[in-house]
Amino acid sequence: MKAFISPTVVHFTTVLVIAVVALVPTHEWHTLASLLALVGVAGAIYSASVWIELFVHRRFNVDIVDRLFYAGFPLVGHLLLLLAALFLWRQSEAGLDLLAAGQITLLLAGIRNAWDMMIWIVIRIPTADPGSRDDT
Repeated sequence: MKAFISPTVVHFTTVLVIAVVALVPTHEWHTLASLLALVGVAGAIYSASVWIELFVHRRFNVDIVDRLFYAGFPLVGHLLLLLAALFLWRQSEAGLDLLAAGQITLLLAGIRNAWDMMIWIVIRIPTADPGSRDDT
């Protein structure tokens, strides 16, 4: 369980940090692009390490859909952020579309993974025997 909470928190945190950074009205094109590149590189490195754990080392026994949503899609999201930074550095408005695409990719991966963990927890919670009520 711990192995899957961290990636989900990282995805949500990345979306939140970028949303806050992008809202600063005094950013120049190059400042915003640099900050996005920094977040994108850090996230891509993290996602690549999760990818290696799930796909190469097969450290955890999870199906392909979980592997894609915990490592694959977030890696794509962070690479989109890097591409957005490149376009914004060149002062192209297409960078904003790429930024939105990266944010949406990370947000959808985080939502799906949070839902997946919640279902996993609910299914595995031991149920109390209905005949034995303990109201103490």
